[in-house]
Amino acid sequence: MAGPDIFKIEWPDMARKIVSACETWGFEALLPIPANQSLDRHGVSGITEPGKANDADAIFEACLDMIRSCDAVVANITPFRGDEPDAGTVFEMATAYALGKPVVAYTLDTRLIHERHAHNGSKTAYGALVCRSGYLVERL
Repeated sequence: MAGPDIFKIEWPDMARKIVSACETWGFEALLPIPANQSLDRHGVSGITEPGKANDADAIFEACLDMIRSCDAVVANITPFRGDEPDAGTVFEMATAYALGKPVVAYTLDTRLIHERHAHNGSKTAYGALVCRSGYLVERL
């Protein structure tokens, strides 16, 4: 499982549901944080205390190991802290894909790209939509 859900306060409940659903279908869920843990606890580097580079390296390597060992990736690409999916999730999906593993992505945000990004309604002289950062927005 990949996605920003581990950053939610209710992660342990969500994780237990994921594990249960996977077991029902005969799969084993590989979770970045066990179902009985939350990032909202004492001593979590980068969350409840300042992070260190070696902690980030360890998390990165653990994620890579999990991707290498899994059979497939299911990823939540719902926009996270903005208009785009979580960058870590996108990296995990790309890594799995590059390793030849099936990747299934889902989103809880059903808006089209141009509906998410064209915040101020700005258009160019030719009618192209422009996002708040000044970039052209695809109409997909």
